[in-house]
Amino acid sequence: MLILLEQHQIAIDEGGRITSKVRKVFRVANEDALEEWASVEQEFQPWHESKPELRARVIGTDGTVHWLEPKTIADSPAEEFDQSIFSDRRVIRAPLPAVAVGAVVEYEITVRESALFWTQAKPDESLFMMPCLFRDSGSPYRRRRTFRCRLSAIDP
Repeated sequence: MLILLEQHQIAIDEGGRITSKVRKVFRVANEDALEEWASVEQEFQPWHESKPELRARVIGTDGTVHWLEPKTIADSPAEEFDQSIFSDRRVIRAPLPAVAVGAVVEYEITVRESALFWTQAKPDESLFMMPCLFRDSGSPYRRRRTFRCRLSAIDP
C-alpha cells in the first residue's frame, strides 16, 4: 500500500464545537494490502458527536470510478476491551467497492460535535489557527494538518 496523501482538518465553530475531517488517498500496491485496506471505519460517541459522514471512491486500473454506496455503511457498538466499562461508543464501517491491486482509493471522514466535550475553556488555554504541511524524511507522501478557530469561540 502506498499512501499518496493524508489530510487532517480541525475546525472549532463559534460555539466551541469541533469538526474534524480526515482525507486519505492511497494506491493498493500488492495482494497483502487488500484485506487490511478493503474497508474504512470510524468510531464516534453519540453523546457528543453526530454519526460520522463517510465518502469514498475507488478508481480502478482501467480508470473506472466506483463510489461507496451509503447503504453499505454499517453502524454497530464499538468493541470494548474491559467488560466492567460501559460506553456508548459506536463504529461505522463500510467495504470499499472494487478494491484491487493497482487501484487508487480516496476516502473522507467528517466527525462533528453535537455537544461540547469540554464544557468550559480555561482563560490560559490557547487555541490557534495553523495550516501545516508535514513531510516525513524518506516518506513518499504528504500529510497536511489544518487547525481553525474563530476568536469568538474563545470566551476569556
